[in-house]
Amino acid sequence: MNDDELLEALAAAARAERARDPRYDALADDALSEEDRAALAALGDDEAMTVFTPLGDAAKARFADAALGALGAQAPPASGAKVLPFRRTWVGRALTFAVPLAAAAALAFILLRPAAEGPGLPEYRLDATAGERTLRSADPAPADVPRYGPGSRIELVLRPSTAAQGPVAVRAFLNRGGELQPWAVTPEVSPEGAVRIAGPVEKLLPEVTGEVEILLAVGRPEALPDARDVLTAPPAGWRLLRYRLERLPGG
Repeated sequence: MNDDELLEALAAAARAERARDPRYDALADDALSEEDRAALAALGDDEAMTVFTPLGDAAKARFADAALGALGAQAPPASGAKVLPFRRTWVGRALTFAVPLAAAAALAFILLRPAAEGPGLPEYRLDATAGERTLRSADPAPADVPRYGPGSRIELVLRPSTAAQGPVAVRAFLNRGGELQPWAVTPEVSPEGAVRIAGPVEKLLPEVTGEVEILLAVGRPEALPDARDVLTAPPAGWRLLRYRLERLPGG
């Protein structure tokens, strides 16, 4: 029942209030004889019949099961607690049946429709060029740490398993002996979510010598961690890829 239908039902209730036909009260209590029900139907006031006809047991059970399953069953009132009755007027009758009917329909729509799901984040792999070699994160770890001497070029590519839907960003960090710091690079991000970081080792790692681990957090911009959380926070909305190398002195 939409808003317009609800307003029409309340208008019908107001007309029934003026008519003050006790048979509507019996109809609402599901205590009306078939003869009187037929007599009421013959009056042609379909709206009033709809308002005062109670929900069937099957409909009540469906709405109750959906509500309890989604929201959790509430405990019944404590023993001895008073429940105040709602005053029975004709308009009150209409609200007692019409409003719960509309609310139940809305609740059923909310609970039973498929949940809206945002676009998921695909899995990623990291490919790195190390001289003449191409290293992939899916491959077994090499026995030796790739070395980059003066004049070497670093190229890291993060490849999604499928095209990413929605915005993708990257935060990069360097791990040097357990001390993390942001890595000042500007990644290139394609519309499909692929990421590329490339350049001479002297430019990308100007003040680094020895072994260093590169940490790349890729994912939704609002979900990316900072240096404090990148190794401890659960990767919700982002992926973490790691690459270890040795930067040789010189250059």
